[in-house]
Amino acid sequence: MISVRAVSPLASPRVFSPPRSVAIVGAGPAGIHAASALAELAPGTKTDVFERLPTPYGLVRYGLAPGHAESEKFVHSLHTALGASDFRLFCNVEIGKDLSVEVLRSSYDAVIIATGAPRDVPLDIPGVDLPGSFGGADFVGWYNDHPDSSPQWPLNADSVAVIGVATSHSMSRA
Repeated sequence: MISVRAVSPLASPRVFSPPRSVAIVGAGPAGIHAASALAELAPGTKTDVFERLPTPYGLVRYGLAPGHAESEKFVHSLHTALGASDFRLFCNVEIGKDLSVEVLRSSYDAVIIATGAPRDVPLDIPGVDLPGSFGGADFVGWYNDHPDSSPQWPLNADSVAVIGVATSHSMSRA
């Protein structure tokens, strides 16, 4: 004899309930876009953004040219986030030094880590570790005067090779 067990009917679909409070680590493009999405899609969510530097904006401040399409998207997201009544920004707060991830996890319903990419992915090519070989993140940080970058940059080379760049701007040789 075959036994048939009763199967409970499918549970009714759950309605999405957004977190009541979210901590976002990083006030660059990713962090501000996340705060903007919360303001639009989950109004009323308490959103606190923590930034290590004294000012927000990340690459928009230290790496993208004014008028760049990504800058325009960022400005829109920033206005959306700042317009939310439950948005707060805390600058000069270093996670791991001033505040731990554990404290954030215990204080908020959700934590978003949006700290960007401050270092290059190492290239697996011969000579990449030779003196005078630099990654794009180092160069962008230097020419945009990022506070973590060295103020010195060797400008005494007779020639330069750029590997792996793709931009909408043309490059010219001086």
